[in-house]
Parts: sequence; structure tokens; C-alpha cells
Amino acid sequence: MKGFLLLMLFVSFSFSSSLSLFWVSAGAGQEIIRVPADYSTIQEAINAAASGSIILVSSGVYRENLVIGKDLTLIGEDRLSTIIDGNRAGTVVHIKADRVVVNGFTVRNGTEGVYIDHSNGCVISNNIIASNWYSGIFLNRSSSNVIYDNLISMNGASPPSGGIVVGVGIELSYSNDNVINDNRL
Repeated sequence: MKGFLLLMLFVSFSFSSSLSLFWVSAGAGQEIIRVPADYSTIQEAINAAASGSIILVSSGVYRENLVIGKDLTLIGEDRLSTIIDGNRAGTVVHIKADRVVVNGFTVRNGTEGVYIDHSNGCVISNNIIASNWYSGIFLNRSSSNVIYDNLISMNGASPPSGGIVVGVGIELSYSNDNVINDNRL
């Protein structure tokens, strides 16, 4: 539990502060990967990372649809300038593992911005989640997650194939004991 509390403290700092604090706190064997310095795409870094790794993403626009199937930490340099753009092709960030952290990104132009799928103990914080045609954040059968300090707006604005605009900021389906705090919708 001590490690989890330290992680929560670190993700609330800016990118440069997080970098130096993670170097100090990284445990033996804990890998730090940089995008684009080590891998040109975020998904390549995720695929190569060992469980428990920290992936630091520099500012830029990354046109990707991420699938995260292992516990790791994704930290964007700045939520205004580190953008994951789903290119209107499905979920932008699909989390399918426990203990995933996503902090410091703009997540836009997908079906769902962030989809937490049968996953527990995840932290989604300090992000801008906007312009997704269905929901900003969707938790499905996922419990004990923390969703805080996100700006979630304009979801449901323009579905790719027409039809009814639904627009959901944060949706929970069969999900319990989640902490949702200090978000702006």
C-alpha cells in the first residue's frame, strides 16, 4: 500500500517534477521508457514494457488507439500539449489490466476516451477528455478506481455515422467502490 500512496502523490506534480521524483522512487528493476526517445509510438512502448513500468510521453500529437493489458503508468508531459487522438476509430485508451495510471494527456476523437474494462485499482487523473462521440470515461465491471482532476467536455458532440447524440461524461456499469472527485464536466 505504501507504494500506491507514493504513486498518487507523484502523479499530481508536473511532468518535470514527476520525472525527477520517479527516478528517486523507482524500485529495483522498475523500467522507465520515454516516447518518442525510446519508441516512436505509445503503443510500441506499452507492448515492450514490463509490468510495472513507467512510460513518459513527450508533448506531441499521437494518432493512436491504445490497448493497455498490463499494469503500468503513462505520464504525459503536459495535458494541453500531449495529445492522444483516436482518429475517430474506436476507443482511444482501452484499459484491460489492474493498476494502470493515465495522467497528463488530452484524449480525444474516439468512441470512448478512456474505457476501463474489467479492471481495478486504476487512476485516471489530470487529463482533458474531449470530443469523443459517446463517453469521456466508461467503467465496465471495474471497481476501486480513482478518477480525479479531469476536464471532460464535448463528448457526444458528433457521432461518426450520424444518429442520436447521447453524450456521457463518466459512465459506470456494474462498477463499485470507485472514487470520482474534482472532475469538471
